[in-house]
Amino acid sequence: RTLIRAPYGGVVVERLMMRGERVVVGSMVVRLVDPADLEVIARAPLEYYAYVQRGQALELSTPGRTVPGTVRTVVAIGDRNTHQFELRLDLEGQPFPVGQTLRVSIPVSNTRQVLTVPRDALVLRSTGASVFVIADDDTARQVSVIPGIGQGDDIEISGEISAGERVVVRGNERLQPGQAVQIMDS
Repeated sequence: RTLIRAPYGGVVVERLMMRGERVVVGSMVVRLVDPADLEVIARAPLEYYAYVQRGQALELSTPGRTVPGTVRTVVAIGDRNTHQFELRLDLEGQPFPVGQTLRVSIPVSNTRQVLTVPRDALVLRSTGASVFVIADDDTARQVSVIPGIGQGDDIEISGEISAGERVVVRGNERLQPGQAVQIMDS
């Protein structure tokens, strides 16, 4: 009979050996997780290696939720078959279950200032894309825009629209230019 002590406090998430089985020194008998010290293990294409460094903040996301993570480790050896490298990120106290799939966003270009609107503000027609801006007299003004890169619920646009202008996000498909609008609290 042998007593096995865990090297740290945690939760047994998988039993690899059953009571009564013979084991040799060094064999794994359980899978232990410390829920207070979870990390994300991710892999990214080798061409992104130059854009990631230890201590960098990256976005971690699941459907409907985005949280920050900090790069703990960047493994400087690429996988020969997949041409990817491994990085590990701290979850910074975010309550995710062990095994949760997360998307890690790695910025791979220089940042630039862009104008974004909620995707729901974009009206797509055969004549092109537009948004409806709410004028000072609470009427709708249609503005042609060129959609750009989208991220999450927002999309980049360019056109005759300025930062801070209010845009219509509900009912805009049936809206006509010059039509009066009523602003609802969300």
